[in-house]
Amino acid sequence: MTSTTAPTRRARLALTPHTSLAGLLDGAWWPYSRDLATELPSLVDALRDR
Repeated sequence: MTSTTAPTRRARLALTPHTSLAGLLDGAWWPYSRDLATELPSLVDALRDR
C-alpha cells in the first residue's frame, strides 16, 4: 500500500540578525495554508535549526 501524503515544504521564515532593531520586528513567517496542523511542524524544525 502506498502513502499519499503531501510533500514536505520548507518553512518560509525570515529572522532578523542581532541588531539594535531587535524586539521591534524579529522576523516573519509565511505559511502556505491556514492549516496549522500541517504548517507548524516545518516551522518548529526551522526554528530548532536556528
